[in-house]
Amino acid sequence: MRFSVLASGSKGNMTYIQTPQTRLLVDAGISFKEANLRIDIDFSSIDAILITHEHHDHVCGLITMAKRSGATIYVQEDTYNALKRKYKEKLIGLKVCIIEANKKYQINDVRFLTLRLSHDSVSCLGFIFV
Repeated sequence: MRFSVLASGSKGNMTYIQTPQTRLLVDAGISFKEANLRIDIDFSSIDAILITHEHHDHVCGLITMAKRSGATIYVQEDTYNALKRKYKEKLIGLKVCIIEANKKYQINDVRFLTLRLSHDSVSCLGFIFV
């Protein structure tokens, strides 16, 4: 499993994870252009974007990244509702999978557990990859 932290901090957060069958992002808090400058991958091959919470530094590049990659957005329902209020019609047509805290999920060959975290957001998830 390959982990590459592309951005971490108040100016943006994004981590790239790659396995033999899967390519995913945790958060999309930098622009598509900036992400392309930080890692040499084909972003159109991204399978999924996992969102921790709705803050700008975690989602500012989400719409463009999801549209260009065709990736499914995995997000908790409260966070998705906050994103709908913020982005309105820009979310229409994007693939979304609502996930819950403290559950196991699998995307191709990537298995992960979600866990509820405390943060000043409507909801916040952490991810444990197994």
